[in-house]
Amino acid sequence: MADPNAEYTVLLSDGSQKRAQVRYRDPVHDLALLNIEGGGYPAAPLGDASLLRLGERVAAIGNALGEYANSVSTGIVSGLNRTVVARGANGTPVTLRGVLQTDAAINPGNSGGPLINLRGEVVGVNVATVAGSENIGFSIPINEVKRVLAEVIREARR
Repeated sequence: MADPNAEYTVLLSDGSQKRAQVRYRDPVHDLALLNIEGGGYPAAPLGDASLLRLGERVAAIGNALGEYANSVSTGIVSGLNRTVVARGANGTPVTLRGVLQTDAAINPGNSGGPLINLRGEVVGVNVATVAGSENIGFSIPINEVKRVLAEVIREARR
């Protein structure tokens, strides 16, 4: 999402495609806020990542390898408040602080997908893996995402 003039298409779970506009980019957290044409889309409830405990079961949802849409993998929360150095889109290192560690398989293409708890609440946004490892993935806690969203909404209202 580095090109501000690029046009984006969102592929919905029912296979339909919709045009989308980027409203906000956060390269540090690898987040973007999109405005999708149309409306009435279902939304998953947002949970509270501060309530997560080690060993709690979670599931990662995404588009594994950019090829397998709506993939789900399960695992546990295996670390809290981690710091990890990941590679950004342009290959430069990016330090992510306060992320959740999980052993739910997060593959390329799952980035941006939700990490959900057993209540179906989004508790994180899948963001990174450790190259060469087996099932060590990281997610941005949803509380951080909520904070970013609140700032964006506040700015939009000004």
